Amino acid sequence: MNWKTLAKSKIVLVALILIAAFFVQLHYRQWQKRKSVEEQIHKLTLQEQEIEKANKDIAESLTYLQSAGYKERAAREQLGLKKEGEIVVKFDEQQGDANTTTQPQSKTANIEDWIAYFFPK
Repeated sequence: MNWKTLAKSKIVLVALILIAAFFVQLHYRQWQKRKSVEEQIHKLTLQEQEIEKANKDIAESLTYLQSAGYKERAAREQLGLKKEGEIVVKFDEQQGDANTTTQPQSKTANIEDWIAYFFPK
């Protein structure tokens, strides 16, 4: 058998097509796997950035909570402590502002107030 007749043979042509299809299928599977891995890498990168930001926020909070300013403020607000020589002045919350006057609440119904407004006695 010579090369010309072998190249013209239908069996060889079918075999070459099957081999080519096999390699195309392998390449396609590899492409799908590569794409899947790239998507996972992207998701993990985003997750890494979120975790790094959360770690940075926690580190800043920890630094603030360990600062002398926070400890002093917490001691004043939560424990009611003061420094030596300080005078603490507390205002009664019920007393309110000196410029504001409180009016007693009327116990009449809303409709009665409207009638009294439009038809004074």
